Amino acid sequence: MSIERRSPIGCVYRLINGGLWGWGVGLWVPDWLLLLLFTIAPIARFIAHRRDLARIGLCESCGYDLRASAGSCPECGAPIAANSAADSLQP
Repeated sequence: MSIERRSPIGCVYRLINGGLWGWGVGLWVPDWLLLLLFTIAPIARFIAHRRDLARIGLCESCGYDLRASAGSCPECGAPIAANSAADSLQP
Protein backbone atom coordinates (compact mmCIF):
# COMPACT_ATOMS: atom_id res chain seq x y z
CA MET A 1 0.00 0.00 0.00
CA SER A 2 1.28 3.46 -0.81
CA ILE A 3 -0.20 6.92 -0.43
CA GLU A 4 0.67 9.41 -3.17
CA ARG A 5 0.10 13.15 -3.39
CA ARG A 6 0.91 15.39 -6.35
CA SER A 7 1.68 19.10 -6.21
CA PRO A 8 0.62 21.59 -8.91
CA ILE A 9 4.21 21.91 -10.22
CA GLY A 10 4.71 18.18 -10.71
CA CYS A 11 6.38 17.05 -7.49
CA VAL A 12 5.22 13.71 -6.12
CA TYR A 13 5.28 12.85 -2.42
CA ARG A 14 4.83 9.14 -1.80
CA LEU A 15 4.48 7.34 1.53
CA ILE A 16 5.44 3.73 0.92
CA ASN A 17 4.79 0.68 3.07
CA GLY A 18 8.04 -1.20 2.91
CA GLY A 19 6.81 -4.39 4.56
CA LEU A 20 9.60 -5.68 6.77
CA TRP A 21 11.48 -2.37 6.53
CA GLY A 22 8.53 -0.28 7.74
CA TRP A 23 7.36 2.92 6.12
CA GLY A 24 9.41 5.06 3.80
CA VAL A 25 9.03 8.39 2.07
CA GLY A 26 9.68 9.04 -1.60
CA LEU A 27 9.91 12.49 -3.18
CA TRP A 28 10.07 12.96 -6.92
CA VAL A 29 11.01 16.41 -8.24
CA PRO A 30 10.95 17.33 -11.93
CA ASP A 31 14.34 17.91 -13.57
CA TRP A 32 13.38 21.39 -14.74
CA LEU A 33 12.68 22.45 -11.15
CA LEU A 34 16.09 21.28 -9.93
CA LEU A 35 17.79 22.98 -12.87
CA LEU A 36 15.96 26.21 -12.12
CA LEU A 37 16.80 26.13 -8.41
CA PHE A 38 20.49 25.32 -8.85
CA THR A 39 21.17 27.87 -11.61
CA ILE A 40 19.48 30.93 -10.12
CA ALA A 41 21.82 31.20 -7.11
CA PRO A 42 25.15 31.01 -9.04
CA ILE A 43 23.95 33.47 -11.67
CA ALA A 44 22.73 35.92 -9.02
CA ARG A 45 26.04 35.61 -7.16
CA PHE A 46 28.02 36.22 -10.35
CA ILE A 47 26.04 39.38 -11.09
CA ALA A 48 26.44 40.62 -7.51
CA HIS A 49 30.19 39.92 -7.64
CA ARG A 50 30.59 41.96 -10.83
CA ARG A 51 28.63 44.81 -9.25
CA ASP A 52 30.80 44.65 -6.11
CA LEU A 53 34.02 44.88 -8.13
CA ALA A 54 32.96 48.21 -9.62
CA ARG A 55 31.66 49.47 -6.28
CA ILE A 56 34.96 48.91 -4.43
CA GLY A 57 37.11 50.34 -7.22
CA LEU A 58 38.38 47.23 -9.01
CA CYS A 59 38.46 46.56 -12.73
CA GLU A 60 35.42 44.52 -13.82
CA SER A 61 37.51 42.56 -16.32
CA CYS A 62 40.61 41.57 -14.36
CA GLY A 63 40.09 42.76 -10.77
CA TYR A 64 43.03 45.20 -10.80
CA ASP A 65 42.92 48.00 -8.19
CA LEU A 66 41.86 51.17 -10.04
CA ARG A 67 42.03 53.68 -7.19
CA ALA A 68 45.21 55.28 -8.55
CA SER A 69 44.29 54.93 -12.24
CA ALA A 70 42.43 57.23 -14.58
CA GLY A 71 40.88 56.50 -17.96
CA SER A 72 41.57 52.80 -18.42
CA CYS A 73 42.86 49.80 -16.50
CA PRO A 74 46.68 49.64 -16.70
CA GLU A 75 46.56 45.83 -16.45
CA CYS A 76 44.08 44.89 -19.21
CA GLY A 77 43.24 48.21 -20.91
CA ALA A 78 39.49 48.08 -20.19
CA PRO A 79 37.89 51.53 -19.90
CA ILE A 80 36.94 52.64 -16.39
CA ALA A 81 33.21 53.16 -15.93
CA ALA A 82 32.16 56.77 -15.34
CA ASN A 83 30.14 55.88 -12.24
CA SER A 84 32.95 53.81 -10.74
CA ALA A 85 33.63 54.11 -7.01
CA ALA A 86 37.32 54.56 -7.86
CA ASP A 87 36.56 58.18 -8.80
CA SER A 88 34.98 58.86 -5.43
CA LEU A 89 37.89 57.28 -3.53
CA GLN A 90 40.50 59.59 -5.02
CA PRO A 91 41.15 62.85 -3.08
